[in-house]
Amino acid sequence: MDERWAGPYRLESVIARGGFGVVARATHAPTGRAAAVKVMHAELFADPTAIPRFEREAAIVCDLPHPNVVRVHEIGHLSDGRPYFAMELLDGESLDARLAAAGRLPLPETLDILEPLADALAAAHARGIVHRDIKPSNVFLAKNRAEGRVVLLDFGVAKLLDSAGPSLTASRATLGTLPFMAPEQVLGKPLDIRADVYALGALAFAMLTGKPPFGAQATAVVRQIHLHARPPRPSERAPLDPALDEPLLRALCRDPAGRQASAPELVRALRAAGETTKRPRTPGPAASSARPSMAVSALLRAEATALADGDEALLSALEMSLPLVSAELAAAGLVLVEETTTNLLAVSPTPPDPPFARRVLEACVRAYRRVLAGPLSGQPAALGIALHVGALHASEAGTILPGGLLDVAAWSPGPLSGVVATREALLGQDLPRSPCPSDGRFFFLER
Repeated sequence: MDERWAGPYRLESVIARGGFGVVARATHAPTGRAAAVKVMHAELFADPTAIPRFEREAAIVCDLPHPNVVRVHEIGHLSDGRPYFAMELLDGESLDARLAAAGRLPLPETLDILEPLADALAAAHARGIVHRDIKPSNVFLAKNRAEGRVVLLDFGVAKLLDSAGPSLTASRATLGTLPFMAPEQVLGKPLDIRADVYALGALAFAMLTGKPPFGAQATAVVRQIHLHARPPRPSERAPLDPALDEPLLRALCRDPAGRQASAPELVRALRAAGETTKRPRTPGPAASSARPSMAVSALLRAEATALADGDEALLSALEMSLPLVSAELAAAGLVLVEETTTNLLAVSPTPPDPPFARRVLEACVRAYRRVLAGPLSGQPAALGIALHVGALHASEAGTILPGGLLDVAAWSPGPLSGVVATREALLGQDLPRSPCPSDGRFFFLER
């Protein structure tokens, strides 16, 4: 950033950049106290709602004294008129970084994070504030903080219920982060605190399974599926007690009236559901091993124009397709690791011998034919299925860890139509095949 000062704060280095401003590490010159200073982007001057929104974020946090909400020290303006506010400087990591390192979290750790987060949301809701952007990057896990380890950040798109002032969201009604947004928020409809209950449910889902209910990407496909598809059961996405399914799926109910009435109610329901769940060990990097495994990745694609039109027949076809694939793979002996409406990943629980590999290869071809002859028949959509044999990393307790075959982007061929397999997956097989023009590592078995 160009400016070196924000009022009495000497700006030193950029910590983070967001849609509304830059956060810098700073020092309060009169006292030497370290701080984090958020300054609005200069290019937002052209947006008449930007300054009021930025100032409102600071005012909301100032009026929300809670141990699990970041503290604001001071509000001011730069010489060019841009607003800034100074906050406590936090030491630690975001929940986003924690999930990137761990893949997913055990239930006790998840609850330890969700409980203070729900308390902070309850305090905001009691003051008529809906956060509207609950996501891993807006939750901070602080070290050595007396007020509390879990800190809720970024009220930049928060909504004040029953506000007498002018609307600051009329032109950008879908502010938020798609994978964690309630359907009514995606559609720009009026919302209340139950939008945050949905977001907290989606966050809990991501913490426990490793991914949000409908995937982490904000695409047109995900938007339509988010609005129309049923969320998967968490216990189908990760090795979780099925007792956790009901409270999470209730929080993710498309109808706000079907959700828990408050954030603390959701957390209480999760804790009650988990009382009979054995406390799992947190996997550590020193207790991991790698073994050969066969992986199958399936990806559905659809024409963007048809999705944008909200074609109900297409959405229904997409929703029915991958369950057919997963059923064939399960029957062949694979274990489902991840499934959304548009993609799935399954792996073999043991190293694949030639008979096992043959069974899986044939199951993939059979699944592809069933889907094309069934749900996708006549629809503007395509299915690609890819097979590979590589390393699967697991903890001593058997928990599958990130990396290796779970890093699908590192080995998959990308979007395609048909069934393809690598040389490693085809080792010892005499199935008919043809080279894949777009990726020399793969061979078509069906197209």
